[in-house]
Amino acid sequence: MIAARPRSQWFRPAKTVLSYLWLMRAHASVASAAAVLVAAILLGCPADSTPVILAALVVALITGAGNTLNDYYDYEIDRLNKPGRAIPSGAVSLRAALRFAWTLFAGGIVAALFLNPIAVAIAACNSFLLILYARKSKQWGLAKNLAVAYLVGSVFLFTSAAVGKSNLLVVTLSVCSFLATLSREIVKDIEDLEGDRVLHSKTLPLTIGPKKSHIVAFTVLAGSVMLAVLPFALGMMGVPALVLIGAGALIFWYAYALKSASTAHKYIMVGSLVELGAFLLAGR
Repeated sequence: MIAARPRSQWFRPAKTVLSYLWLMRAHASVASAAAVLVAAILLGCPADSTPVILAALVVALITGAGNTLNDYYDYEIDRLNKPGRAIPSGAVSLRAALRFAWTLFAGGIVAALFLNPIAVAIAACNSFLLILYARKSKQWGLAKNLAVAYLVGSVFLFTSAAVGKSNLLVVTLSVCSFLATLSREIVKDIEDLEGDRVLHSKTLPLTIGPKKSHIVAFTVLAGSVMLAVLPFALGMMGVPALVLIGAGALIFWYAYALKSASTAHKYIMVGSLVELGAFLLAGR
């Protein structure tokens, strides 16, 4: 008679899978893939078409790879700032995390090979930038924030390349995403100020101070809102979409008034999603 396996053993594989999903920040990968679908809708492409599905897969895998590699190189600083993450908590070893990152990068590039050469070039360049970012970004200063902002905004441009179409709505959304992400990254650096100081990182708050960085972050965010109104001025966006942009702007203003950087950057994300909804409404 074969003895029954202890219940704890049955849950080990599931726990391992969850740890890796946690490491790659699966929610961020899914959000990146969703951005591809948004761009496809604005471009008038079926969400279930092969180029769109492949583009979403490429973006999700490369995003997950970048997040994993970043946590690998940020192990020491995360022990101070975010000890609950997968690697510092012991859920995933450093060696296993590195192998997982390279596997995700490889999967993303292979999937991109089934698209056109421009899409492959963007996927490869973004992967290279993510690797550089993970290894060197703590000494980049503001360039670190610019790199992340570019990577987020480039998702919409990558989708355009993948499907071979482009329009003003997608280009505007790409630039707005760049600016909103730049603002959020600066605010996150304000949140991580103490840990970054210990490791002598050259972030903007450590260079010019948290108060001035706060002003820079929300000036950039205001620019994102003003640019988002451009499609309305050109007759490509109706009043309902403009109302959503106004709602997003109010959320950004509330974030600006908050004293907690950790809470403020979450509200910037919420406001960004509301403004994304405005572009979706305009594209219908």
